[in-house]
Amino acid sequence: MKRGYTLIEILAVIIILGIVIAISIPIVGTLIRNSQEDAFRENQNALIEAAKTYQHGLPGYLSQRPNEIIFLSLKELKVTNHIEDIVDPKTKVSCDENASGVAIKRVGESDFIYESYLKCDEFNTENTTTLPFTSITATTLENIQKVTIKYNQNEINAFATEKNIIDLSKVYKPTLLDYSIWQLNTSGSQGNFSKNGETYENKILLGTNPWGRTDILWVVNENDANSNADGGWNVTGLPIDKTKTYRLSVWIKRENVGDGRSYFGCQKYTVKKLAANPEDETETNPYFYSGLISHLPQIDGNWTLWVAHIHPYDYTGGTSSQSGIYATDGTKIRNINNDYKWASDATYGGHRSFLYYSTKTDEIQYFYRPRFEVVDANTPSIQDLIRGVENTDLYNCYLKAQGEILCHYEIGTHQFTMRKSSGEIYRIYYTIR
Repeated sequence: MKRGYTLIEILAVIIILGIVIAISIPIVGTLIRNSQEDAFRENQNALIEAAKTYQHGLPGYLSQRPNEIIFLSLKELKVTNHIEDIVDPKTKVSCDENASGVAIKRVGESDFIYESYLKCDEFNTENTTTLPFTSITATTLENIQKVTIKYNQNEINAFATEKNIIDLSKVYKPTLLDYSIWQLNTSGSQGNFSKNGETYENKILLGTNPWGRTDILWVVNENDANSNADGGWNVTGLPIDKTKTYRLSVWIKRENVGDGRSYFGCQKYTVKKLAANPEDETETNPYFYSGLISHLPQIDGNWTLWVAHIHPYDYTGGTSSQSGIYATDGTKIRNINNDYKWASDATYGGHRSFLYYSTKTDEIQYFYRPRFEVVDANTPSIQDLIRGVENTDLYNCYLKAQGEILCHYEIGTHQFTMRKSSGEIYRIYYTIR
């Protein structure tokens, strides 16, 4: 007859099993955690490899100056099919595609440092300080509130409070034309951009900019059949110094081309022809260039950069060699008709660009990034304009939650509000000098 297990033996077995389980659980937990951490590191490495591939295909996106940092977001890498969605290794929830990405720093002619940042549900990159953007300075770090400022699809993490000023003077170059006042999905005049033509002919819409990104454009896409004004703007009253040279520019593209003429000019009664004598009258209708599509076939379906100059009132030279119409690859495809010089009594100037005389009701003209600026050592080069590195994409400056504009392209101190998830509201200040 077999003897059964005694109570002591059973308890001994239970105790032993308990000890084994107690030892095994931490080990298994550690193995799982290590596996999750390995997956997180693999995701970080995958981000960097995706960023390198992105750069190889778009070399214009490389940072341009030593120690300059570009932030390439996970969202941009996903949209351009360079990487698939990244999820938290533990919770399997998608990581924040806007806050996650790769910081790319130029350290030499062709050398770069890559640092990945992942903000996920449970796993996050250990980074609690600001990225070292040389163009950002903060006067104080008291009562720190982290703020993300976007420009050219780059994200700058900066600190700001009500007592703090963020200097953006080197992030982008301001212009006397503040086109950040263009309000998306509206029609007609926009601040001091007085409409040319009817209100319905002038729309502020999303479209593709010269570098293939979505941004806010001034669009003329609904004309009447009469041969008259069909869209564009006239800006006047910009303060100028008649002893200095100013550069005017605008990006223009045409589609469904008809018989309309594209115009690019400046304010009436403020300038004279370059060969004019002091006693000669000022120009009553000054244009740097105007033409049919037959005069400029490259504009059909393509962005072109139009550039002109207004010279000091006592200028005796000719039209600037930099004035002209440029393709997106930097090729000058046509000279403009002429530059101008300031009248001896000029104190104000202006910028105007139109579509005129189109009788084709579906003819479209797009306008983008108009500029009016004094020419000095700080003026962005023509190549800067062609690469689009002189300013931020306007659409990236919208605070989606409040519908506010973050970026302003004019000198001065600006502000915007930011609401935390806890409900606290901060007013953020930044200045352009």
